[in-house]
Amino acid sequence: MPGPSAPIGGLKGPATPGRPGERRIGIVIEPTPAAEISLLLLSAYGLAGALSRVVALVIRGHSTRHIVEELHISVHTIGST
Repeated sequence: MPGPSAPIGGLKGPATPGRPGERRIGIVIEPTPAAEISLLLLSAYGLAGALSRVVALVIRGHSTRHIVEELHISVHTIGST
């Protein structure tokens, strides 16, 4: 399980051409953007429904004003989450 010093990352391995009969794989290791892993993290912490939608927008960097307008909820609801 990743910790503070071990971020969740992605691993990609496309096949690359080699000599006849030879198989090669190129590997790229890179961090996974927060937007791609937010649903996984929300699920891991047991968040669902309206609360997960609020947290997903926070993770993406949206302001309180934007979240209130997007989800049609009170600013007080945001303050209590």
